Amino acid sequence: MIRKLRGRFIGIATTAIFIILIFVICMINTMNAVSNYIEVSDMLTFLSEHAGIMPKQIHDRESGFTFQVTEETPYEIRYFSMITDINGNVVQANFEHIASVNEYEAADLVRMVLSRNRRKGNIVSDNSLYAYLTRTLTDEEAAATGGSSGNSLIVFLDCTRRNYQQLMLVQFSVWMGMVSLLVFFVIVSLLSRKAIEPTIRTYEKQREFITNAGHELKTPLAVISANTEVIEMTSGQTEWTQSTLAQVKRLSLLVSRLITIAKLDEMAPDELDVTQDIDLSGVLKELTATFEPMVSQAGKTMSAEVAEDVHVKGDANSVRELFSILLDNAVKYCDDGGSISLRLALNQRKKTTVTVSNDFRDGENADYSRFFDRFYRGEESHNSEKAGFGIGLSMAQSIVNIHKGSISASWADGRISFTVIL
Repeated sequence: MIRKLRGRFIGIATTAIFIILIFVICMINTMNAVSNYIEVSDMLTFLSEHAGIMPKQIHDRESGFTFQVTEETPYEIRYFSMITDINGNVVQANFEHIASVNEYEAADLVRMVLSRNRRKGNIVSDNSLYAYLTRTLTDEEAAATGGSSGNSLIVFLDCTRRNYQQLMLVQFSVWMGMVSLLVFFVIVSLLSRKAIEPTIRTYEKQREFITNAGHELKTPLAVISANTEVIEMTSGQTEWTQSTLAQVKRLSLLVSRLITIAKLDEMAPDELDVTQDIDLSGVLKELTATFEPMVSQAGKTMSAEVAEDVHVKGDANSVRELFSILLDNAVKYCDDGGSISLRLALNQRKKTTVTVSNDFRDGENADYSRFFDRFYRGEESHNSEKAGFGIGLSMAQSIVNIHKGSISASWADGRISFTVIL
């Protein structure tokens, strides 16, 4: 129980920090990508408004853009511009601010841009990334450049380095996130016991109280039972003595189960011999035969479909107790005149699967997520004819956990089924 609580604490804390790291990493990289996109767009717009040339004089530069324009800006950014006529032919080019592109490569880029028929976008060429922006020149601008009306200006901005830095930021942030998550996991694992220490102390005191109280209750219950039997021997049986003995027996069973479940909660697989070879087919056949008189007496029917020669590793007594609980539960809560079935088979993964089911027409709206909670009993189980304490299924789950298996409850077509995989 404590190991499970500690593991759940570590899992929840690690999941929480993982979600936070993912959010932070996504936000940082998204903001960086958006900032780069806006800055590139503003640079292209700025260049386009100045005929594809970054002004060198400060008084020629305009404000209101997201990038900072300084004396060094014209020399820091790599760009080039092309002017094309209405037929897409290059009539003028400016390569003064870029060295990696010649007129032939630029002509190819222009053709790619014109084929896209988009005003702005990105183009990849020879492992280089270029952002572009097109604009139709005014008549005055066309005349100033020696062209004719309808000419277009295409400005290209080299974003290769910017894109590389953006990718490096993504990789760096992901690696830092993974390292941070690993460091956090180690720290939480080391300090988790300290964090849940108050809960551990409370739980240990509760478990100790249940165990001690259980042992202390055994003596007075034995005395009450013995005294009642003496009264019956001297004065004869009465409904009162029989009722007393029945309640003593019921309380003795409750005490025994409480002690057992308190031990199971803290029992590790190495504390129990779960390496015994168990003939599960034989165990289930024997249990079926044992419960058949009880089923017949209750006016119900039982069927068993048990695969031959199925063996599992585990503790024989615990496994027998597990399926005794499930069969007892099926008999107790089966509808009047209903049927109980037990099936042992191997699933597709060669795992041993045992299903115990019974008619339970009122189970459609039951809360199956709580069936394995200690002391939980559905409304039907409050019927006095169905005596129980609501801890049987909790014991079953503890036994399954020790054997590293799984147990689940489901309802379909008027039948409730408990499936155990070992």
